[in-house]
Amino acid sequence: APGDRGGGMGRRTTALGLGFATGPLLGGLLAESFDGKGSLLILALVAIASAALAWVTLVDKKVATGLRAATPLQNLRVLASSRPILLAALANLLISLGFSAGVVSFLPIHASTLGFSAAAIGGLYTLRGLLSTLTRVPLGVLSTPRWSYRLMVLAIALSGAAAVALASWRGYAELGLALVVEGISYGMFLTAGQAFVTQHAQPQIRGAALGAYNMAGGIGITLSPFLLGAISQQIGLSPVFLGTGVLLLAGAVLLAIAFPRALAVV
Repeated sequence: APGDRGGGMGRRTTALGLGFATGPLLGGLLAESFDGKGSLLILALVAIASAALAWVTLVDKKVATGLRAATPLQNLRVLASSRPILLAALANLLISLGFSAGVVSFLPIHASTLGFSAAAIGGLYTLRGLLSTLTRVPLGVLSTPRWSYRLMVLAIALSGAAAVALASWRGYAELGLALVVEGISYGMFLTAGQAFVTQHAQPQIRGAALGAYNMAGGIGITLSPFLLGAISQQIGLSPVFLGTGVLLLAGAVLLAIAFPRALAVV
């Protein structure tokens, strides 16, 4: 039911975060015991077993019984006319910029230029990943149809604030605080955003809506390292963090206005 989807997405994204947190450690331990090829073979067997388990167990005949999809072209028309889903996709594009600038691409470079060791930088990521994961289930419970878009907007604003902080903060504890705020905001958005799409997309286009939503995030993560990297090469890293933060904060304000209007029309 729509009211239960936030909690379901919270559990799902928590499991996702735990996998990202434990996978490198597990892979490293297996590589030390069985060499690199042996560890990959073991993890491949785990993946095959997981796929088999999902094939057998992930069936609920009570959901959408008798529902038939319309033609793909008709589904695309319905999707293109859904303002809430298009806004969710735009929001995912924005949060992906903050994730790329604050976490994936530029923070390690920024931290290393400040003189922090690889182990110290890794510790920041571990702390971020742990707190981001632990907050996803309670945030999922809060991601009801009434509150999911509000949590999305709040997450974008927090990510923007973290990016602005990274532009000027230089201490290790300060970087850790900014990264933790970004991690919590990303976990919040990951949960609330997917809940929002499943809550507000019509049943026949729910899969297409999630595809469009995730594609927008993928575009942001794919293009931003190149674009922001080219900018940082000319003017430095701090302006990139600052510009990304200002863009996210402005986007949060605009989405806070646009979401209620789009939902009122629906």
